[in-house]
Amino acid sequence: MWVSGYQVAQLAAAALLLLGLVLAAFEGWPDDMALLVQVAEEIASSNTDWLLMALTGSATLGALFLILPAAFWRLGPSRRRALGTHLPKPRQLVLLVGAVLPLGILCDELYRVSSLAIEQLRLVLMERLPVLADLDISADTISLIQSQTASTAYPLLLVIVGLGPAIGEEVIFRGLIGRGLIARRGVVRGVLLTSLLFALAHFSPAHAVATLPIAIFLHVAYLATGSIWAPILVHFLNNALSVTMMKYGLGQDVQVTALLLIFAALYVTVTGVLLFRERLSWKGVLPAFSVGRPIAVASVESSLSSAAPALAVTPVWLLVLAGSGVLGFTWSFVLAATAGG
Repeated sequence: MWVSGYQVAQLAAAALLLLGLVLAAFEGWPDDMALLVQVAEEIASSNTDWLLMALTGSATLGALFLILPAAFWRLGPSRRRALGTHLPKPRQLVLLVGAVLPLGILCDELYRVSSLAIEQLRLVLMERLPVLADLDISADTISLIQSQTASTAYPLLLVIVGLGPAIGEEVIFRGLIGRGLIARRGVVRGVLLTSLLFALAHFSPAHAVATLPIAIFLHVAYLATGSIWAPILVHFLNNALSVTMMKYGLGQDVQVTALLLIFAALYVTVTGVLLFRERLSWKGVLPAFSVGRPIAVASVESSLSSAAPALAVTPVWLLVLAGSGVLGFTWSFVLAATAGG
């Protein structure tokens, strides 16, 4: 219901914008509906990039004013404690920011491979069922944004594509849905179910598959830091990186290799382990988060609070693995960039 509610809130915000445009254009509701249809046809036959971006912006930003109050009401008076509104620690911020680029590479490659696989599946189905020839399952938010980046101001892209989804989706999926599923299903199944719902909310099959790695990492970041600002930051930086590359044509010379993907996966995995290891060392959290059984909502809220940590010493093998991941990813990325150039 919350996933559907978030989608409905976005549609409602976009519909309100369209209604406002109609009322402003005709100085009230038009008496002649044929005139309204004529104007709609003229707009559809012209360049509609501005309208598409306006609708996208109203959907992502306007939905915040509709869904966030409902989420805060559901969380109750202890919403600040339940969400975790304290800032992550500096060492956590370093780990989080450092994982954005390898995460982006993994997600982009998954999107590319998934798009190709889905297109091949569509061609096979078309041979068997010609009626599916007009079916287009490739359209998604990514392709829509790509078509609008050239004509949209960069700061506006950052707000619409980066800030709006980062705040709204993290509060709903990690702060609300994720907490409930972890309380009922345990940490592992709760994180996986939340990530699956997050992926399905992006509708397009290719886009849904591509969001799975970052969805899991965002939840690990939330559980590890106990702060809702951690997944919001990573989500925003990931989207900002994507629109920046689209806007200015960056990264086109980078030839993604198997070696780069392996080190990117190692980098992200070790970062998640380091973040989560810090959380597991906090007093009272290890018993709840070390098992897969359901736990009480109160335990989730307690574990996501800003309690004082009692950090354990990081083993040497983990430090070596982390260093290998950083150096290996950097080396393979430089090789991929120079090979493409």
